[in-house]
Amino acid sequence: ELLAIDAIAFGRDAQTRLGQYSRGAIERELNKAFVGFAPPDGETPDAPLRPLCTGNWGCGAFGGCVQLKAVVQWLAASRARRPSLRYLTFGDASLARALTTLKEVLPADTRVGQVAKLLASFGPPHAKRRPPTMPGACADLFGYLADQLARRPPPQRETAPPNAPRMVDLPPGSDTEEEDMEVEPPLPAPPPPAAPA
Repeated sequence: ELLAIDAIAFGRDAQTRLGQYSRGAIERELNKAFVGFAPPDGETPDAPLRPLCTGNWGCGAFGGCVQLKAVVQWLAASRARRPSLRYLTFGDASLARALTTLKEVLPADTRVGQVAKLLASFGPPHAKRRPPTMPGACADLFGYLADQLARRPPPQRETAPPNAPRMVDLPPGSDTEEEDMEVEPPLPAPPPPAAPA
């Protein structure tokens, strides 16, 4: 299965790029990713789902913040109850390390709603006060989440229903897409060009 998701162009201007941390922009991206990651129509909710493999959607030429896109996709995959999310960093060692660190500070019983609330509270004002710590980021969202999660007491069992989705496993991605991405079955070779008449 292959899924393509559109991206908003935020450009290169630092102030404009912070706009992706607005509540409306985050909700749009979360909803869009969730719809793409959710089970297909007609599939029973108990049917086993496949893990997801994704990467820096909307970053690069579009100016999306790599930290925000990673968290948005992690939340959407978790809410869609995917068993895991393999996030490909495409050779970005600092992003791979930061994702691993964030995963390690997340308590095992962290709920999707907890992280979503923290993400919503980050917003442009916090983003301005937390300068980026890696290329492709426009703010240190990972540091903010790690700090907030370290300060919070463990969730109380009464506040979250037992079936509330938890954050899914985030196994480490490799540095190259070739090692992680395989198309099965192999794609057929394109037909030869037609001979001129």
